[in-house]
Amino acid sequence: MTPIKEERALVRRTKAGDQSSFESLELSNREKVTLYAKGLARGALDHEEIYQRALIKAWKNIKKFRGDCRFSTWLCKICHSLACDEFRKGLRNKVLSYDFLIDNKLITEKQSNSNPLKDLQNKETEALIDRAFNKLNSSHKQILNMRLRQGLSYRDMASQLGVPEGTVMSRVFHAKRRAQKLLK
Repeated sequence: MTPIKEERALVRRTKAGDQSSFESLELSNREKVTLYAKGLARGALDHEEIYQRALIKAWKNIKKFRGDCRFSTWLCKICHSLACDEFRKGLRNKVLSYDFLIDNKLITEKQSNSNPLKDLQNKETEALIDRAFNKLNSSHKQILNMRLRQGLSYRDMASQLGVPEGTVMSRVFHAKRRAQKLLK
């Protein structure tokens, strides 16, 4: 690890645009930050990708580095933020949405080839959705009912409600988001 005075000089030169100083900073902190990124990476997260993205972000934002901590600490914090973002993104992608359930006909379609396990799972999913739907306020229920159960277009909904189409889109978005939170 680079002595603090030398590191601060490298940071000053890097802030002035000296790429070789940044490379020296990266090289002297690579092992520590890579080990930290490995600790963060679980499953689908690749520690090398997190580390590379952190370096790019650090280079772009080096002028924001205040210097009140070591460069490695700052770089670890960037790695941590990127890993958390990826983890949250993965969670969001796993949450079932009404659109997914409707598109895959998990709510209304009864399969002709009866599969008891699948039927039970479908019934449980329907019950879960109904409970979430019943917890919504009346405006959210109305807008989701129009969109998902009646299958109305945004234009038709806007004309029925007497509001602009963009307002309808916004209401549908917020109602779906609220329903997804209730489904969790």
